[in-house]
Amino acid sequence: MQLNIALSTAAVAIQNNDPDTALPLAATEQARLGGLFNPYPFYLQAMAYLQKGEYNTAIAILTQAETILNNTAGTSAISRDDARRYAPLINLGFANVFVQQAKNAQARGLTNEVNRLVGLIKARCEASLTEFPTFVDAYIPLTQAYILERKFAEGIQRLTQAQQIQGLETNIVLVIQKGEIYLAQAKRLALEGNQAGSRTAYDLAEYQGYLATYINPFVERGHAIRIEAAIALGDPG
Repeated sequence: MQLNIALSTAAVAIQNNDPDTALPLAATEQARLGGLFNPYPFYLQAMAYLQKGEYNTAIAILTQAETILNNTAGTSAISRDDARRYAPLINLGFANVFVQQAKNAQARGLTNEVNRLVGLIKARCEASLTEFPTFVDAYIPLTQAYILERKFAEGIQRLTQAQQIQGLETNIVLVIQKGEIYLAQAKRLALEGNQAGSRTAYDLAEYQGYLATYINPFVERGHAIRIEAAIALGDPG
C-alpha cells in the first residue's frame, strides 16, 4: 500500500523523532478514511506515542488495529488476504514498543520482565517473518531481542539464516543489524574482562560497518558502526 502525502510526511517525522508533527497527520488521515482500514495511520500514531514515552497509548492503538484485523467475518470485516498482508506492520509496532519497555526494564534490573518482553518481541517478529521472510524491518526489533537477552551468537545465526533468502544476501538492514549485535557483544565482553574476545567482536562489527558503507554509503548507521568499532580498537583513522 502506497502512502499519500500526509502519511509520508508523518513517516518522515517519525524518522526525525518528531512525534508532535506525525500525530495530527496520522490521526486526521485515519479519521478521513472512515470505515476503510489502512494500517499505517495506526502504526504511525503508535510510533509517535512510543517516541513520547506513552507506551500504554501506543499499545492501545495497535490493539485497536489488531482487533480490526482479527475481524474477518461479518459485513464490516476486511478480507483474510488483507488481514494477512497488514498484520506484519502492526506486529512491528508492537515489537518496537516492547523493545523500549524491555530496555527500560533492563535498566531497572527487572530480569523477569525483560525475559517476558523478549518473548513477546520474538513472537511478533517471527510471526511476520513466517508469512513474509523478506519483511526486513522485523529483523530490527528481533535483533534487539537477542541483544537484550545477550544471546549474541544466536542473533548472528538468525541474521545469517535470513541472508540466505534470495534477495537478502546483501541487504543493508541485515548487515547493519549484524554490526549492532557485534558492537553489543564487544561491549559486554569488555565489561566481563574478556578483552581479547571484545577486540574480536569489535573487528567483526567494524567489518559489518564497512560492508554497509560499501553497499550504500548514504546510510549513516553503517559509518557510525564502523567508526565506533575503530575507535574502540584504537584505530580511528
